[in-house]
Amino acid sequence: MQEQNIPQPQERNLAELLSLKETQLEQLTLRIETLNQASGLFGFFKRLFNAPEKLAQQAEALEKKCNTIQERIKALSETKTEEAPIDTSLKESEDFLESIDPINFEDNLVRDYMKHLFQKDVSVICQDEFINISKEAYGTDWLAREIIQNFVDANKQNPGTLDGVVFTEEIIDEDTNMTRFTITGNWVFERPTALASFASKKEGGHKSAGGNGIGLKQTVLRYLRDYNVPRFDVLGENWSVNYLIAKADEINTEMDGSNYQQIESDWLVAELKKSENSGNCSYIIETDNPKIISSLQRAQELGVSKENEFLENPDFSNEYGAIKWLTPPQEGEDLPESRLFINGQVMNFKEKGESGINYWKGPELMTIQLNNINYDMSIDRPPTEPYMLSNYSETLIKSMTTDELIAQLRHSEQIWTSLPDKEGKFSPNKKGCFVIIENIVKKIQRSSDSEYKNSDFSTLFPGKYLCLDRQLSPEKITKLKEEGYILCPSYFGNIGMEKASSKISHTEKARTNFGNKYSATRATEKAAKEHGMLVQHTEIACNDGADFLEKVQENLREFTEEIQVDPRKENTFTLNLNTEIPKKMLSKPFLGKKDEEILLQQLRDIAHTGLSKNFFSEVYTLLNKQLTTFSSETSIDEEVQLIIKNNECPDEGSYIAFTLTDPSVSKQLRQSIHKEDRPEEIPGKKTEKVQVVPKEEVKKEVTEEEPLPKEEKPTNTYTEEELRGIIEKGKRGEPLSEEEKRVSKDIANLQDKVQSKAELSDEEKKLREKLAQIPVFQPTEVVGQIGGEVTVIKRELTEDDQRQTQELARSLPGIVQVVEELNKLVQEAEGAAESPTQNPVNIYLKNRGNLSYGQAAERAGYVTGASIATIIVENNQAQIPSLKIEGSKSAAEEQMNQVNDVLKEIINRTAPKEDHVDEFKLVTEPTEKELKKLHNLREYVHLVTGVAIPNELFIYEGTGSKGINIGQKAIGLHRELFALTDKKELLGTFLHEIVHNDVMSHDNRFIHGLQGINAAVISQTKEIAKKLFSETSLSPKEKRIMEIENDWEG
Repeated sequence: MQEQNIPQPQERNLAELLSLKETQLEQLTLRIETLNQASGLFGFFKRLFNAPEKLAQQAEALEKKCNTIQERIKALSETKTEEAPIDTSLKESEDFLESIDPINFEDNLVRDYMKHLFQKDVSVICQDEFINISKEAYGTDWLAREIIQNFVDANKQNPGTLDGVVFTEEIIDEDTNMTRFTITGNWVFERPTALASFASKKEGGHKSAGGNGIGLKQTVLRYLRDYNVPRFDVLGENWSVNYLIAKADEINTEMDGSNYQQIESDWLVAELKKSENSGNCSYIIETDNPKIISSLQRAQELGVSKENEFLENPDFSNEYGAIKWLTPPQEGEDLPESRLFINGQVMNFKEKGESGINYWKGPELMTIQLNNINYDMSIDRPPTEPYMLSNYSETLIKSMTTDELIAQLRHSEQIWTSLPDKEGKFSPNKKGCFVIIENIVKKIQRSSDSEYKNSDFSTLFPGKYLCLDRQLSPEKITKLKEEGYILCPSYFGNIGMEKASSKISHTEKARTNFGNKYSATRATEKAAKEHGMLVQHTEIACNDGADFLEKVQENLREFTEEIQVDPRKENTFTLNLNTEIPKKMLSKPFLGKKDEEILLQQLRDIAHTGLSKNFFSEVYTLLNKQLTTFSSETSIDEEVQLIIKNNECPDEGSYIAFTLTDPSVSKQLRQSIHKEDRPEEIPGKKTEKVQVVPKEEVKKEVTEEEPLPKEEKPTNTYTEEELRGIIEKGKRGEPLSEEEKRVSKDIANLQDKVQSKAELSDEEKKLREKLAQIPVFQPTEVVGQIGGEVTVIKRELTEDDQRQTQELARSLPGIVQVVEELNKLVQEAEGAAESPTQNPVNIYLKNRGNLSYGQAAERAGYVTGASIATIIVENNQAQIPSLKIEGSKSAAEEQMNQVNDVLKEIINRTAPKEDHVDEFKLVTEPTEKELKKLHNLREYVHLVTGVAIPNELFIYEGTGSKGINIGQKAIGLHRELFALTDKKELLGTFLHEIVHNDVMSHDNRFIHGLQGINAAVISQTKEIAKKLFSETSLSPKEKRIMEIENDWEG
């Protein structure tokens, strides 16, 4: 029999030690490689880990130790004989101490010490400092929800529920009230890997909770460390995991006197053992802590199940969720308890409770269950805001038929008839029940799968209901209630509820028609730019021009950088200012006591005094890229008035410039500020010189319309031949001189006045007589009058016109059909009213196909001709006018003009006054860059707010509003916004118009909605900023948001 070479104990111990050290060396080498890769990307890793080079030194020392051990093994193997005595002097503890590396990682040391001292093979998870600072944010109720959510997510037989999960409670020590809770799922838990690390094996992406792999570990650490829970076990398929706290003090005490590395922190560890458990999985928790016991006794309420009392007898349920309406409380009573369940787990609505039974806050007056919802995963599971609930509930509400929706209004009737809903859709204070009720109403309003009509409402809901479509006085509300009326939320008017305004007098309507700060501010800004505005002023007391200038310099001393002389105008001076004035402040007629307001008021007082006393021939300011001109006029009652007009100006700088009328005063001022032909600096002020821009040059850039210079030739004095030449030149598309452009404008203005039957001046009459002799202005056929307002002119298409028409059709599909149907609509208005089903536009819409004109436009959701027809039909088609055809334009151009005028009328009829637009022109061929911005804007807003944007979008030109919302169907944005490199103004305008999808006015509901949607944007961007600052990885959605941010001008 061959002799076997059996390793001796000492050799065997050394071999095991060598294996351990080689494993540590592999781990350390892998860490060095990882850190070297990371340090190439992020410099902060080098600082955080004290550079990979230090680890390399540790690896070198470890490699030497491996070589030493190998040499000892080799020596033992070569010198041993059968008679050699077995060396038993190397004790196990000495072997262990020999294996301790003085530069080892603490987590590795903890694992080794736990095995040596307590005979426990453990996986080290984290230091106990984890979530120690923020531990109060994760109370016992939050922790219990984490446990329940793991069972909800893992339940394959009853997905998203606790059905099939068994809860047991057993008191195992009555003296201490030590209680054992066992939660068992009837499925197999195969692999324990994720339980012993921060890994996560959850499936379902954004539809499962957490997904960060630390929810359970947070819970275990809090239970063991902060609530002294003695046992927390997880049982799986033939294994169990027992969680422990490896305490540094205990380890250090046991190892006292040995030469080894100390442990500085306590660690959460997991001991994996074999088990006979099979066929199911369980959590076992033993505790005597009253708070833990109370929260676990209520744990079954935290997940969706058949036994959950909050979901018993729902008013509606299907695969997408369930709704249960609650009874409103009597006066003085608290709201009934409710719950919000998203993807099987309980969530807070708007806020969390303090603790215990009141911790979970559901939507007011309803419990709602929402299944398979995509939502942003978060470790903290923050409360759900009203706008988020609105978005999350869309799938459930869209799944309902109209009859089911009406049934839900019946079930909730006691709510919307007894409680007011004064909050806008995006208000953070909106009650949860009204979030859902408003969405139900909107779905009924837009539903196309039923025969429901607004006239059906009074039959379905026969009560004396009025919707509060406007603010009413307390007295009127009391009177209506005394008359038996029940006042309901305003949005019920969209599905046929009678409006409260129908019950009040004209005086009452006027009394309750209150101003709006937002609208008033926009109106004053617009007035200050377009027409000028009277502003408050005070005259500066002075004896003469020289005295006045001394007081000007004294008043502005703390705000002035320096005084300069315009080298091109010796009587013009500039005072450069050191203070920025906010742009919005420049259009305020009355100013307050802020430093910037004090400065602006002084500038206005200087302008008023200088002009009214004839010290200045002109004066203007440049502040925040706004050039403000000043003029002084005397009213009928001999009051001197100061008028300002703000003009956009791209120039940099902040100054007031004025031209003196008295040369002697000008000479004195020049002498006082010049030394050796160099500007003198004001004492104590050292600043960079500012280039002064002559006012007349700036005005050429910022003023579109200027008074005609006296030397200009009046248009009515041009000969017929000269007028014909200018008209033909414009028709051929040739460039016009400035004078020819002025003449063309006068001709166009005359045509507008003739068409609107406005009174003409003598000069205009003379011009009209000359134009009448030019053949190009004679139409071939005039057909009738529509409503006595607009003339329809027909003309045969020339070959050139046909070519332009084809190009126009390619630019905006369906536009030719739209124009044709518009003319039919006007001519057949009476017949269409009598027989709506035969309406030619309705027939056209029914039969129209899918139209597209380029992938970029399609991605951006750009409006098509078919969409324009839809908008026109839905906005009072019987009143749509046709447009005159001007002889200087082709028929193809006239088609587009006709549509533009119709859309302009709809916009100004349906939008708030402050959103009206003049000279409206739809951009039919947006640039590729504009379409890209439009697409990115739509996607960006959806990502950061979660708000769905159903509108088609378009770009327009014109004066007035920067954005428009046509009948809550299409949103238009002014072309100038797309020229800005910063998207801030474009984004703000777009958000403004999105809120108009719910509220077309600018009342408090609109303001609250705008505040809500802006809060959503700020919240999302702040979250991204936090992650970028902490260098935390971004989610795919957040990465896409940043891509759009970085590629805005790309």
